[in-house]
Amino acid sequence: MEKTRKNKKIVVVTVSIVLLACLCVGIGVGAASCNPNFYSTEQHIARISARVQGRFIDTGQYESYAVYPLYDEHDEVAHYIVELDNTGYLYIQPQESVANKGMYICHDTDEKDTWWRYRNSLSAPSYDDGLSWEWMESFDLNGISVYAEEYVEVDSSGAPIIRTASHYTEAGVGADEKRYLIDASVSGGYVPCVKRDGAYLNLVSMELYTLEEMLTSPDIPGVALIFAPKADFNL
Repeated sequence: MEKTRKNKKIVVVTVSIVLLACLCVGIGVGAASCNPNFYSTEQHIARISARVQGRFIDTGQYESYAVYPLYDEHDEVAHYIVELDNTGYLYIQPQESVANKGMYICHDTDEKDTWWRYRNSLSAPSYDDGLSWEWMESFDLNGISVYAEEYVEVDSSGAPIIRTASHYTEAGVGADEKRYLIDASVSGGYVPCVKRDGAYLNLVSMELYTLEEMLTSPDIPGVALIFAPKADFNL
């Protein structure tokens, strides 16, 4: 009888240890799954795609979309971009999931965030000779006066060209081309670009720059992207 009791105690202790180990593993995996580094680029694209499908496609807001990785100045994937029907877009930054803040934070709550091409000077040639630029102190955007003091891309009537599709879509960047989003913090923004002719084509100014110029110059045209760690900006 005493031997039987001892065996039962051993079994109980063994089961308890196994259950505790499983619990620890489960907690560890759960915590790791909240960290963006837990997932590969392909997994991030799949997870982002699932959210885009549910939010924009299944609801009938858009008919198609594409998700692309965006490489940084170290040639590593740091952001993603969602392109919607070639008329809307969202820059995405993976962040650690905390409480009601998801992993995928958008740069804006509106996927039709407007932007325009601009240059600080016309001293360097434009990569696209067909573009027209005009110096503007300010211009009207939906009844609001926008401060500029820059050379703005204009149409044949001299009006600023306002865009809602992504910088890559508007530049005709191919689906198989590598997209970059360089953190040009010295100039106070990000630079969406692609490689051309051994340099980087800035898709805001349509000028060619070296990587060093984008990282060190205070006058590089770019876009102000803020990835606020708030639930309102969840994908």
